[in-house]
Amino acid sequence: MAKTFTQMKTRPNEQVKTLSLTENRDAVIDQFNGNISSENIKSVDSSDFVEPSNGTLTVGNVDKQITFYPTQTYAFTRRDYRNTGGAVTDIWSPIAALDLENSIWNKGWNRLSVFGSAFDNFPLTFDCEEGMLTGEATIDWEHGNQVYSVLIQDDPPINGARARGSDWWTEWGVFVNGILVARSGYIYPRRHTTRIPYSIPVGSQQVTIDVRCIINSWEPSGHGGGGGWSADFNLFSATVVARNMKR
Repeated sequence: MAKTFTQMKTRPNEQVKTLSLTENRDAVIDQFNGNISSENIKSVDSSDFVEPSNGTLTVGNVDKQITFYPTQTYAFTRRDYRNTGGAVTDIWSPIAALDLENSIWNKGWNRLSVFGSAFDNFPLTFDCEEGMLTGEATIDWEHGNQVYSVLIQDDPPINGARARGSDWWTEWGVFVNGILVARSGYIYPRRHTTRIPYSIPVGSQQVTIDVRCIINSWEPSGHGGGGGWSADFNLFSATVVARNMKR
């Protein structure tokens, strides 16, 4: 990462004022939030005053767009009901559901491809230049709201209501080139639109941004066997947006 130019410099034998330290700290924090001043931003000449290049494409039912400007690049990837080929027609129906009893998933970080091959192309990949990478992931999902009748005693068989899975939680994270850079923390049973901002320094390289989730779900205490103890994990939409502010 290139040098951060401080706003006020100290000299030998000079008293250090709190104001100086505060302004220097704020300048560094501001830069990490994606704001690069004219001292750090890349130089621009007449050759940079051209129309931005961009393209919108659909890859495996995933919408993507990458727009390159002289000083920054914007990109996004999105999958929702609008690109399901008519299989889902509104925001109230999930575009994918994970059967936690019978599907293959793990207790660690699960990629969205665990919901099906339609998400194989969801990760956002593009070429960055040295500077800052900022953005946000937005996921609309549901886990544990449904009420199920489960077997709580085998002999004689007795069913009991299993409502809202109060001992379940979900956590979402944003990964850049396989490294966790932001996470949501535990979110308990509900339908929830989760928004996770992220901001990291980046070099001149290709980056891949994706979102993953940890699903904490197990059989309730006193469960005597049989199926139907876990509600499906429903996914309604997922979007990742990114901005590369170039030095």
